Amino acid sequence: MTEQTQGDLELVATFPNYIEAQVWADMLAREGIAVKLMPSGPGAGLATVEFEMIQMMTTVDQAAAARDMLIAYNVIPDPDAGAAGAQG
Repeated sequence: MTEQTQGDLELVATFPNYIEAQVWADMLAREGIAVKLMPSGPGAGLATVEFEMIQMMTTVDQAAAARDMLIAYNVIPDPDAGAAGAQG
């Protein structure tokens, strides 16, 4: 995944809808990781947010911890797993 930043926020993951993003945002919040959910994709903000792609952003200093937790729960792919599998 290409890391993107917006101000002092970093993209952690993109979800297919708001409900799924909110479930994982709540899980991260219980671990002390605050995130911001933002609509993305064509027409972002023009339709009901529940049916739009959602970007999960967090501060740069919490991004790695958020990503590690989402990887541990198989929410997002582990970028290192593909590299390890290709080598051996």
